[in-house]
Amino acid sequence: MVQYLLLDSKLNVANIAHTEFYTQKTEMKKSTHKLTFIATLSFALLSFTSIQGLWIIPSTSKANFTIDGMLGIDCNGTLDFTSSEIAFDPAKPETGNMKVVLSVATINTNSAKRDKHLKTDDFFDEAQYPTISFTSTTIQKSVTGYTVNGNLKIKNVTKVVAIPFTFSPNGTSGVFKADFRINRMDFKVGEKEKMIGKEVMISLNIPVNAK
Repeated sequence: MVQYLLLDSKLNVANIAHTEFYTQKTEMKKSTHKLTFIATLSFALLSFTSIQGLWIIPSTSKANFTIDGMLGIDCNGTLDFTSSEIAFDPAKPETGNMKVVLSVATINTNSAKRDKHLKTDDFFDEAQYPTISFTSTTIQKSVTGYTVNGNLKIKNVTKVVAIPFTFSPNGTSGVFKADFRINRMDFKVGEKEKMIGKEVMISLNIPVNAK
């Protein structure tokens, strides 16, 4: 009789241990699933925020320009971006907006003498107009990418321009690219200068980071 009681007691202990083991195993699986779900959700939210939120242009970014120079030799230069911000969702471009500002003081054509002249009232008149700005009015999808329409202000002249561009997102960063032309005479830049071309080619290759 004692043997049977001992055997029954051992079986009960084994059953309890077995039940506790599977209970703990089940709870561990639930915890693992919860952690996996939270990690996936966090990643999705991070990606969503990067696309839906604001894109910041690093202070080291530059706008490139090219103009026909004397004797048919192109003059290339750059201008630095300052206090610029972009809100853009590739899936819903119409909801976006752009505000881009360039500093005239940073103009660089690899010629200190020429740069100094470009900052005078013969050209950009930095003292009166220290920045060049572009503010979007609409953004829409196009066959090759997107088109942003907006107001380009150089000196005291504002003109409506359409800029075709592409955007390549990469998580919390991305790259905007655009090439377009303007006529410097439309903005009263170097009106007395006849030895250089009137059309200016502007090329943008702008890395951005999510805010």
